[in-house]
Amino acid sequence: PEVFDAEYAGAQDASKGIIGLLEVILSDFDRTVTVVNGQESDAQTAYDTFKTDNELDTGNKQTLKTTKEGEVTAAEEALIDLENDKKAALDLHEGHLAALEKLKSMCVEG
Repeated sequence: PEVFDAEYAGAQDASKGIIGLLEVILSDFDRTVTVVNGQESDAQTAYDTFKTDNELDTGNKQTLKTTKEGEVTAAEEALIDLENDKKAALDLHEGHLAALEKLKSMCVEG
């Protein structure tokens, strides 16, 4: 994190003696803590927003997935029904062709 905006020159007028040095160090730590706390707060807010958006998006996608799975199941069932109908129609058609062939042999040839 960028804590210092410019090159540090210190508070040289205030640094008269040990107490002055300690006060300068204390003010530097206070400024660093303030900056870091602000950055941490901003990062937490960004994370909370991301998490909320992600949970909402995940819920929407889960709902869409469930809907699509239902559509697939319905389509598969419809396909099975159509295949059964086709088989029944083909069996009926073959039966009619056999009956037609039998009638043909009785009427035309017979």
